[in-house]
Amino acid sequence: MKLSPISMLAIGIVLLALVGGGAYYFGINKGRQATEEAGEPRQIPVMGQQANWTTAATFGNWQLRCRDNTEGKKVCIGVLEVVNTKNRQLILGWLVGLNAKGGLSTTLQTPTGVLVGRGVDMQLGSSAVRHIGYSACGARGCEASSTMDDTFVNDLVGADKATITLYTDAGKALNIGIPVKGADQIVKSFQQ
Repeated sequence: MKLSPISMLAIGIVLLALVGGGAYYFGINKGRQATEEAGEPRQIPVMGQQANWTTAATFGNWQLRCRDNTEGKKVCIGVLEVVNTKNRQLILGWLVGLNAKGGLSTTLQTPTGVLVGRGVDMQLGSSAVRHIGYSACGARGCEASSTMDDTFVNDLVGADKATITLYTDAGKALNIGIPVKGADQIVKSFQQ
């Protein structure tokens, strides 16, 4: 089975815990590994193996991470992380990249403890709320994925903020407001 770059990275990011309330920062989780601060490539476990992902560029709150695939071609993905400032735990991973058909897709990685049937709701700026269903769940977290049509892309590029709503297994809605500065440049990097 051939996985798209977005699926490969989605498998690799480990979500630690869902934290209710608190302060968050958006962008890169600098508290994870000393090697990241030293400028060495970040090691992300992918299906029990290590894959070298390097940061090719930073656009606002987003990083463009790239690596060579098994055919020696460079594959990249846009990554935005929501991290709890108190304990440095990753709360949400947001990925944008090319799917196997060459179109844009997005994946939201959430911790376990969510109501899978409720999915994730996403509002980009003042656009209509989009419902994204979960496509997979495991011991380390869940993923909600969607292709991105032109309207979705335009809404993301034109937004200053996204509101992501997760539903806990207790039925509580958890709204996470995320500044999406740099999303326009992430999208442009895949349209070249």
